[in-house]
Amino acid sequence: MIRRCTEADTAALYAIINDAAQAETSVVLANAAWPPMEAR
Repeated sequence: MIRRCTEADTAALYAIINDAAQAETSVVLANAAWPPMEAR
């Protein structure tokens, strides 16, 4: 069953989103034809 998110779910949602973003970044960087530009 799908339910509305509550304030109690916030930490878990952030963890899921951050884990997914880190995994995607690893894949993108591994497949990049050139090194990414870094902020100064």
